[in-house]
Amino acid sequence: EARAVALLVFAHFRHDLRVRMGVLGILPLLLFYILLAGDNPASDPFVPASVGTPDFIALAVLLFPAILTQQFSSSESYKASWIYDVTHADRGRLVVALKNIAVVYFLLPFLIAVAALYAWRSAHLGHALVHTGLLGMVSHIALQGAILFNPQLPFARPQEKMSSSAGLFAWMMFVIIGGQLLIGFLPRVVYVSWNRIAVTAAALAALTLLLNRVVRWRVRAIPN
Repeated sequence: EARAVALLVFAHFRHDLRVRMGVLGILPLLLFYILLAGDNPASDPFVPASVGTPDFIALAVLLFPAILTQQFSSSESYKASWIYDVTHADRGRLVVALKNIAVVYFLLPFLIAVAALYAWRSAHLGHALVHTGLLGMVSHIALQGAILFNPQLPFARPQEKMSSSAGLFAWMMFVIIGGQLLIGFLPRVVYVSWNRIAVTAAALAALTLLLNRVVRWRVRAIPN
């Protein structure tokens, strides 16, 4: 299942302009952040002066899973998904494989670019890595939440139906609102001490492991 999903994802990314531009469309948000920040010195989330400063790049990180979910669940060739009904592939494993591929090949490289940008803006590598790491863990949890909320087989829905989905819109609104609260919460509550950072990271890791089990249980309910 994992190999089959990987072939599907990479083939769509290479040959489907809509998928490629949809995924790469997150990059203008990073450029927008750089241009908007300008020479603002308050760019380190660990520095009190930066608290309250809009962090567009953090919001982009939190929105990226919703973008991946939308792009990898719909396709103009959705009618070809009939093959799922005539193979012995486990549909639950297909959904989990899609999530894992999105994390390894798309989310992680994006986080590396984000960490480099934070390090360049704040001139403190440790702060950049910690902040990006926590945002990445929350972003992965958001991706798990999207699967729990609405598990989708790879490229099995028409684009129009997916783009007009009320559930997807509600999920993106939830991520935006929750992301704004998180961006304000981390500097004021978590980044005041390394002990709190360690406890928060451990809690997020535990929640990730728990959601992995819940996701596997959830996708087993998808009929083969």
